Amino acid sequence: MSAMNFWRFIAFFTVAMTIWTGLYVYAGHRLISPSGLSPSYRLLAWLVLAAVTFAGPLVLFSGRITTKPGWFPAAAMIGFGAMGFMAIVVPLLFTKDIGLLLVAAVSKVHALVAGRAAAGLDAGRRLFLVNALNLGVLGAAAALVGIGYAAARRRPLQVVRVDIPIADLPPAFDGFKIAQLSDIHLGASVIRREHMESIVEAANALSPDIVAFTGDLADGYARELRADAAPLSSLRAPDGKFFVTGNHEYYWDLHGWLSEVRRLGFDVLTNEHRLVRRGDAVLAVAGVPDISAASMVPEHVPEPETALRGAPEGARRILLAHQPRSFRAAEAAGVDLQLSGHTHGGQFWPWTFVIRLVMPFVVGLHRFQKMWLYVNPGTGTWGPPLRLGMPSQITLLTLRRGS
Repeated sequence: MSAMNFWRFIAFFTVAMTIWTGLYVYAGHRLISPSGLSPSYRLLAWLVLAAVTFAGPLVLFSGRITTKPGWFPAAAMIGFGAMGFMAIVVPLLFTKDIGLLLVAAVSKVHALVAGRAAAGLDAGRRLFLVNALNLGVLGAAAALVGIGYAAARRRPLQVVRVDIPIADLPPAFDGFKIAQLSDIHLGASVIRREHMESIVEAANALSPDIVAFTGDLADGYARELRADAAPLSSLRAPDGKFFVTGNHEYYWDLHGWLSEVRRLGFDVLTNEHRLVRRGDAVLAVAGVPDISAASMVPEHVPEPETALRGAPEGARRILLAHQPRSFRAAEAAGVDLQLSGHTHGGQFWPWTFVIRLVMPFVVGLHRFQKMWLYVNPGTGTWGPPLRLGMPSQITLLTLRRGS
């Protein structure tokens, strides 16, 4: 990692930790402060909560260490699992608090209408109710973590088949198949060699014409994860395997991973395109760097128009772009179909809803003017090894003649 990127990481980590510490204080205030525990047990509870809260960030930071002990993957799994637990506990606590406020407000309004004082619980009953609700929150969060972990480990992976009607598609490309992989995040919690082998096996079973990998292959150094990434060399696609960078390539070992994915047989598309021919018919497959890349590598400005410059007139155009937010520039460049990832579809509840507040397109097939956009919700997981309501996915996109 360059010095500039290192300090960017430190700045991001500082802001994130400030927010995460605020969540810790909120959770402790709502779970521990009203619990009625003795001072010594209350202190112990705060320490346990701190361990659970900060295990995940500690794993993220320590992952930058170039030489790690053999037990680190297991510790990372525990740390990221704890992060997922907190990411579910806090929204559940917030939902509980909002519910209690609403109940109290309704009770007060009802009492005012009836012309009497609002009935309240005595201290003992209030303490029992608060502790029972909080234990329910903790139990529900633990159950959801278990369910989400099992879903993240699901094999075989879910394959979603999508037909894309392309106007003026040459008959020779009717039925052309694209296997899209995205956001595997090798090295982050659950994804290791065995899981990668199952991904490759599932993709090969689809007999795609090309494989499109839309970024975020790994979180870690190429030299450490080479053996885990090796199964990707067995991906089979007669018309090529194409790769574009995601934001996480820039957070980690950009040049190491670009070299590695080329060694694994991928053609890295950086504001450039390749042509796939069927007789006289031509399909242009282009790719751009991640939309945030230029802030870390100035020459990696995503430019769909540059990527497609020189493509034959009348060729149908497919663009690989990690983030859906490239959609306006892509449509302006005459792209017929943009393939993206990045969002993970929110990955697990409640973030499957929150993500819709910050992303123009979250998951699945969308239409923007004359262009189709497909957002893959991720073939792996990042951070918490959980999937709730948004399964990991390999997408098989089939081009069809359309209007």
